[in-house]
Amino acid sequence: MEYITADTGGKKVYIEKDQIETILTRPEVWPVPEAEDNILGLSVYGNELVVFYREGTVEEAPCGIIIRAGERLLGIGAQSLGEENVDREELEGIIPGVWERKID
Repeated sequence: MEYITADTGGKKVYIEKDQIETILTRPEVWPVPEAEDNILGLSVYGNELVVFYREGTVEEAPCGIIIRAGERLLGIGAQSLGEENVDREELEGIIPGVWERKID
């Protein structure tokens, strides 16, 4: 299956294309004081509040991917994006709609 890949600073994550709501350049993400380490911050898309997750070491997100996870939107901050064909059996879920390669 073909995935959009996101380099999140030392980590590559995989997102199915049909789950992507939009891809943004330099999304405006506001930090949340005392948030967990995996939270990059909050943003607004349309009239919805989006939690942006930090899946690597990225501190600033030149790219943002917004994913529709059921009724809510989730964001991933990334340094760069790409595409890759990967067998789904090679991946494991991190958060809804986002995977990483399994480590054996």
